[in-house]
Amino acid sequence: RRVSWRILMLKETNLLSQSMHTAKPPPQKAVSSAQQRDGKDVKHSEQQTDRKTQIDQLKSVARCCRQYRLEVEKEISQISDRIISIITAHLLPKLHPGIGELVKLFEVNARKRYKSSVKDLEDELKNLLQNKAGGEIILRFLNPESITFFFKMMGDIYRYLAETACTFRSRTTYSEGEAVGGSVDSSLALAFYYLASEVAKAHLAPSDPIRLGLALNFSVFYHQIMSSPTRACEVAKNAFDEALYELPKKGTRAFTDSS
Repeated sequence: RRVSWRILMLKETNLLSQSMHTAKPPPQKAVSSAQQRDGKDVKHSEQQTDRKTQIDQLKSVARCCRQYRLEVEKEISQISDRIISIITAHLLPKLHPGIGELVKLFEVNARKRYKSSVKDLEDELKNLLQNKAGGEIILRFLNPESITFFFKMMGDIYRYLAETACTFRSRTTYSEGEAVGGSVDSSLALAFYYLASEVAKAHLAPSDPIRLGLALNFSVFYHQIMSSPTRACEVAKNAFDEALYELPKKGTRAFTDSS
């Protein structure tokens, strides 16, 4: 069936976000969460059986656990790829003609530099906006709420993928001076969270709910994936302080929406 794609209104993007969390089977966070719970249980069983490799029956259980883990990983990956494809191929291009080039530029650089330090990748992303006319494109966005929303969603999805990898495999502790989570997914999550943050700073008020939600998720990414509580607290505190400073000027309605 042919689908006619158009620009989504802000209310519709909110409904899209809710559907991602509540649909059955849920295609984004709910699936990721459910599969992650399964994966943790499987990982635990796998580890327990690996300690008793002398027992043939437990060896068989361990093999089953590993096989199921691979199936869970595959399912999460397929669902995530499908959502990313919808966003980049159909939803974002409707919002600005140059946005596809900007997304591709960030994605290519994030994939190339995933072994770089966090600071180096952040500096590279900043340079992309300054030297590749990306900053000018951002300033010309006419639908900043929707664009911020979709970039944030892409960051969320790549964070779920990176989180899944950390759950299913041996997790390494990273710091701000080390590689970006050691995976392409964590690098892509950082790139799109950063891009969403730049759009939000250029167009949205500090107390805007979308901007605050982005800051929250970005800080969760730094804490859970990058194991950098210092950077996570910095992102969250800056967003909170800026919003708190502005809220008295906005009135009671803005306070209700932001809180």
